[in-house]
Amino acid sequence: MTNRKQIRPANITSSSIRTTEVILANMGKRCRCHGISNSCEAMTCWRTLPSFRKVGEILKQSYDNAVQVHVVKKYGRYILRPRNRERHSVGHRFLSFLRMSSDFCATTGRTCEPDKTGPNGCDEMCCERGYVIKTRHVTTKCGCTFTWCCNVTCHACNETRIEHVCL
Repeated sequence: MTNRKQIRPANITSSSIRTTEVILANMGKRCRCHGISNSCEAMTCWRTLPSFRKVGEILKQSYDNAVQVHVVKKYGRYILRPRNRERHSVGHRFLSFLRMSSDFCATTGRTCEPDKTGPNGCDEMCCERGYVIKTRHVTTKCGCTFTWCCNVTCHACNETRIEHVCL
């Protein structure tokens, strides 16, 4: 019988089970031939993991399609029901959550690129909080020369770097 204390861990477990399902469902198969001049007299095959990017894209899609649920007591048992009345049930292939999570946008102090769109662009990375332009003076090594065996001589060069930093 499910009680209220078991529902939260079950929700966390469902997302780790979903990750395992995604990996297993997208496993590949690679084979190699053995024999004289690769004549394939014998073949060895093995399973390969999907790319990290592919797993990430599938999980991100699952996250975007997650179903918000609430707990209902029915016939003496606690069950999860979708908050959206258009959905009749929560399938085991869907991620579910009880409450909206707080904003996890913790990018204050990170540098961004104002001319780019996407994850490295300032709009998305700074979570639309804006950014400041900072000028830094940096000393770097430059004009390095190598003297035969084992001696490198460099000059100290001063650079001015402009950085865009999230608020």
